[in-house]
Amino acid sequence: TCIQGQWSCVDLDCPATCSIVGGSHITTYDGKAYTFHGDCSYVLSKQTNKTAFTVLGDIVKCGKTDVETCLRSVTLVTPESMMIVIEASGKVFVNKMFSQLPLFMADVKIFQPSTFYIVVHTSYGLRLEVQITPIMQVYIVASSSHKEKTQ
Repeated sequence: TCIQGQWSCVDLDCPATCSIVGGSHITTYDGKAYTFHGDCSYVLSKQTNKTAFTVLGDIVKCGKTDVETCLRSVTLVTPESMMIVIEASGKVFVNKMFSQLPLFMADVKIFQPSTFYIVVHTSYGLRLEVQITPIMQVYIVASSSHKEKTQ
């Protein structure tokens, strides 16, 4: 910005995003795109130190052929080892207990801004945007504080 004829520069947080869309189309934080038809639970994102978060995705076969896969659920394991599971049905479980939304905890807020999305917002710079309708998709947004610390 320009203040009294002088430029004043500021550093802005530029988050990175990775995603799974269409049940098999994966985009990484560095923008690389892959198509992957699996049938298992996969690590979608994690910090490289052992005490940080992990995001898991369950990809399952959901059609008549091996290349028809769907995202069945997304799990966030927090640094405090809390487990948050969002199912394709829109149900949310915290430590295996069904939870009504909105849910506000010390470091995690979970809410549903529309019938199509559930958002998990953390105090440590991680946001999950989970589309549940018409098909489940996930966008994982990590703040720049996680740069070079996240896979």
